Amino acid sequence: MRYRQVNREHRVERPRGRAGFEAQTPAFVTGVVDGCVNFGYVGQRTSEIARGISVEDARWFCRYACRLTESALRDALLASGAIDDEAVRFARAIVGRIAQLSNVCGATLSLAG
Repeated sequence: MRYRQVNREHRVERPRGRAGFEAQTPAFVTGVVDGCVNFGYVGQRTSEIARGISVEDARWFCRYACRLTESALRDALLASGAIDDEAVRFARAIVGRIAQLSNVCGATLSLAG
């Protein structure tokens, strides 16, 4: 997907009519195999970024990621140039992905909205 700059605020115009981030990879985490998290993500460089991540490493990540609120994620997305609708949908999707990861690694989920 290509982006282009459209104004002085450095906002970008995204191609419309395609599935957004929130619709991609609904089964972000599919389970655990041989002590490593198995991701449903398929894309560029999948084998480099989504393989060999131990449950313990995922648990460590979740200790921090689970502290993020949907509101904080939405604010960060807005600050990075997302429009309101995108920020709401993407923040919700990120929270869902963190929850999936938390479920397979047994981390305590304390996401607030």
